[in-house]
Amino acid sequence: SRALFTGLGKELSAYNYYDSLKKLRFPLLVLGGEYDVIPKIALTRIKDNLPSARLEWFQKSGHFIYLEEQERFQKIVSKFVK
Repeated sequence: SRALFTGLGKELSAYNYYDSLKKLRFPLLVLGGEYDVIPKIALTRIKDNLPSARLEWFQKSGHFIYLEEQERFQKIVSKFVK
């Protein structure tokens, strides 16, 4: 999202890493929260460009999902790393 990187410089807001993501061939867990500054559409695009990724969306969280939905976060991450 361009709005997210407005204050971080032109280089970062214009950087396209999606093609690079396609090269990653190991399981990845993408986590996001409804109230985070990173919108769900951006995380979905990241997930869609990762061949073996899974997206988990937290409805009651912002950026700190590990604090805001601790129990669900721990369950999902524990299952993922097993």
